[in-house]
Amino acid sequence: MLKIENDKHDQNLKIFINNIVISCVFLLIFSSNLSYAQEGKSKKEFTEYVKNLKSLEVKNFVSIISGCWGCEVMQSDSSRAISNAVNITLIYQVEDACKMAIFDDFSDYVEFNISDCSIFILIENNVAVLNQKEVYYTKRKANKFLKPTSPHHSYNQIDIDTEKYDYSAYLVRDTKNGDSPELRKLEWYKLSEFIMEKIETIKESVKY
Repeated sequence: MLKIENDKHDQNLKIFINNIVISCVFLLIFSSNLSYAQEGKSKKEFTEYVKNLKSLEVKNFVSIISGCWGCEVMQSDSSRAISNAVNITLIYQVEDACKMAIFDDFSDYVEFNISDCSIFILIENNVAVLNQKEVYYTKRKANKFLKPTSPHHSYNQIDIDTEKYDYSAYLVRDTKNGDSPELRKLEWYKLSEFIMEKIETIKESVKY
């Protein structure tokens, strides 16, 4: 009798443990899917959008990715928050016309025709200044001194991809953990900020 009760107890224990394991697996799957749904939507849409444009022989792009790494970003109506949320602004040139597309993790992307294509002229006329960034970081790496980035920080990333030139810069905006005052004084850094400000001005001029 005792043996039968022990066997029954062992069987119930195994069922209980199996149920816990199955619940944990479903919880992990759900958490993974939820995280994917929250994070990375805008970057995925942006990447696919640019890929399609390049297949149509569009060759001139400049974009800004603005975000906060290690942050929970709240939607404007406070209805939900997204980890590491970003906003992406893209300007691209089709012949003599320019368009803007805006992507974010909370809503569908939007696109506009814009009248100002001067951003690409500005970039083309200042390639020598932007190239100073690579020289700067090459020297810093040679001296084995690069300031570590805080795990929690807000940033702007500018990416330029044109028929003649490629450029990327990651600027940390935080007052406390941001880029040093010395770095902010460099010509390529100030120019990167100026290009971003110009794009932001164009963005504010469109209705979305």
